[in-house]
Amino acid sequence: MLFMERLEEAKRWFLQCLRDFKAAQDSFRNGNYEWSCFQAQQAAGKALKALLYAHGRSAWGHSLVELLNYLKDVEMVGEEFYVNARELDRHYIPSRYPNSFESGYPGMYYDEPTARRALEACKRIIEWVRGVFLWVKMRPCYRRVFQQFLGCGFFKVSVGCEGKLVSLNGVGYG
Repeated sequence: MLFMERLEEAKRWFLQCLRDFKAAQDSFRNGNYEWSCFQAQQAAGKALKALLYAHGRSAWGHSLVELLNYLKDVEMVGEEFYVNARELDRHYIPSRYPNSFESGYPGMYYDEPTARRALEACKRIIEWVRGVFLWVKMRPCYRRVFQQFLGCGFFKVSVGCEGKLVSLNGVGYG
């Protein structure tokens, strides 16, 4: 897949992740906390898959922890993102299936604080992915280098949520 095709595919996945995040917020506002948690997990997964597609990597599976592991070859993935991913991965099955619990149904076990944590974890992952995309878009002087090494494992970029370069190949930047 050519570079521009990869970016277009990444864009499609990222735009859908934003819609999924909005759906998670809507479910939260309506008191459907179990669905909010599931939708947050799905939104974060689509954000991570967008980044994988941008790197020319295949993006299969639903475990956010595993998707982060795939990204470690091409991005600097901080431990805080694994904490967020584990928070969200806990909701992939139990939020939807009554037989995940001894009795009752998922809606009985999900509450506002749980859904709020899931939304915050999702938001942090989405902002990190958006920051990586912003860094490439906003820094034309680095774009050619980024394009040259994107997907080959030699070039690792770490950015903050606002697109500020944090490190390049493990070297910190102020």
